[in-house]
Amino acid sequence: MKLRNTLLFGLAVLCLTSLRADEVVNEMARKLQSDLSESIVTVKVVVDVEVVVGGSANQSQEQRIEAPGTVIQKNGMTVVSNSSIDIADQVEQQLRRQARGRGVDVKTTLKAVHLLMPDGTEIPSKVVLKDEDLDLAFVLPVAEEVKAEGVEFTPVTFPEETPETQLLDPIILLNRLGQDLDRELSVYITKVEALIKKPRKFIVTHNSSTGTPAFLGNGEPLGLYVRRIVNGSAASSVVLPAKEVARLAKEASTAEPVEAEADDEDQAEEEAEEKSDDDSVLD
Repeated sequence: MKLRNTLLFGLAVLCLTSLRADEVVNEMARKLQSDLSESIVTVKVVVDVEVVVGGSANQSQEQRIEAPGTVIQKNGMTVVSNSSIDIADQVEQQLRRQARGRGVDVKTTLKAVHLLMPDGTEIPSKVVLKDEDLDLAFVLPVAEEVKAEGVEFTPVTFPEETPETQLLDPIILLNRLGQDLDRELSVYITKVEALIKKPRKFIVTHNSSTGTPAFLGNGEPLGLYVRRIVNGSAASSVVLPAKEVARLAKEASTAEPVEAEADDEDQAEEEAEEKSDDDSVLD
């Protein structure tokens, strides 16, 4: 009887300890949801999709896309999953199933990018850096527009060294829901399910969203949810370690807008054509 009572007492203590630990994580989740409610925004893009099937170009179409993103700098620099806004691969995969062996080529062009703040303010922005292999795109709002709107940003700061984590560690994730759910901020608690070591380090948890941050149970940023890119195609949702996010964020700080680079190339081509025309006139 004494042994039985001792075992029951031990089990009760264990249960109370576990419940207390869960409540500590719950409290931290609620705190993150409150403190970082302005940090998870919606990235809105207008994409021109041009499809070529069997060597014949089809008419291009505009697609309007929304995806959650995470503000990571006080100037409004926001990181988003690249595959969520560059849908060329998704469209190409869908069309290949219907093409009956004919070649399919899809080209996408970003025509407009905006950050949609939780209060409804929209800020014109530019994509300044993309890493397709790591599924990251960095979006910077136009500084003049930020000043005109009087917007102040609350960033999530990813550490330069990824915090240590183990299997079954509690993970807190924040997400901005879609338009059908009024773009409400959601909070969810899950656990580390796997630690991928090669060819790159990733952390696997239960989640299907991307462009949103993962935190340890103590509130420390662990990384960002992205799609793992396999043979050029987006696959499972994984956590890209904070170290990688911080490294690329530094590069993005000094990068020129992606669209501006394309415009420079177009201008160079136009100048070359003009020069060619002038030479023809001289001849």
